[in-house]
Amino acid sequence: MARRAPTSVDPYAEQQIADLLRTAKDSLHLSVAFLSRLDGETQHLEVVEATGPASLFFRTGVTQRQETSPPPQSRDADYAGPRSASASSSAATSSSVV
Repeated sequence: MARRAPTSVDPYAEQQIADLLRTAKDSLHLSVAFLSRLDGETQHLEVVEATGPASLFFRTGVTQRQETSPPPQSRDADYAGPRSASASSSAATSSSVV
């Protein structure tokens, strides 16, 4: 059963969210479902539905700092001119797989 986070305001709404998470978790055959919020760079787990070993790591009230990384560079910035036909072909294949 979901436990209340220290910052919870409306127990009825929290129970509805917990019920929805439980339904989603069970329907999708997952071991954990949770609702979290970001406060700056910190993630707070607000409502957690977890079973089995996942319940050891995912608990209501747990916080985790989110790592930040620079935005990816544009592919145009890396463009070095025309490529050979074989290089273009392999590039098209790899981009269609992704």
